[in-house]
Amino acid sequence: MNINNGSDRMDLTERQRKILMMLREKSLLSGDEIAQNLNVTKSALRTDFSILTRLKLITAKQNKGYIYNKCTIKRVRDCMSPQNSISVKTSVYDAIIHLFNFDLGTLIVVENEKLVGIISRKDLLKAALNGKNIERIPVSMIMTRMPNIVHCFEDDNIMEAIEKLIKHEIDSLPVLRKEKGKLSLVGRFTKTNVTKLFYQELKNKSI
Repeated sequence: MNINNGSDRMDLTERQRKILMMLREKSLLSGDEIAQNLNVTKSALRTDFSILTRLKLITAKQNKGYIYNKCTIKRVRDCMSPQNSISVKTSVYDAIIHLFNFDLGTLIVVENEKLVGIISRKDLLKAALNGKNIERIPVSMIMTRMPNIVHCFEDDNIMEAIEKLIKHEIDSLPVLRKEKGKLSLVGRFTKTNVTKLFYQELKNKSI
């Protein structure tokens, strides 16, 4: 199994994979129990425990043992995509070009690096079929504005963000950061991010 966790990248050894399998099957195992199951001494596993803990695949419980981390990614900031936004002055025509060039489902609109609007493919389609010159119509004329923009914060639990996507039947959320009383746009949380999380969880279970 290949692990890529920020700056840490390595292949797990066969013994480390066995440790993960044991911890997935049991809610909690002590170091002695794991060592006994592997027919090695506890001290021989010190490096394995250190690596798995550093990669956040397991957690050490003081004086109790180790548990398997079912999901190592818990916050939106850990899996969000980089922000991809357009200016509030962008024309509807250029917005359509931008959307297809970057294969986006939703466009985030900013002004002075601040989130001011959001535009769906349906919004752009309606504008294009309206018969007006979309090269001269700014996106500010068709975008959804605050406070009607469904969004999340980088510190939100990923389950909360996923629930918003499902509840509002949308494909992405602008991700905001609260800092000194101000809100800044820092990324996007999308259905693709959710799919990657689901895939990684299935992959972990197949270790």
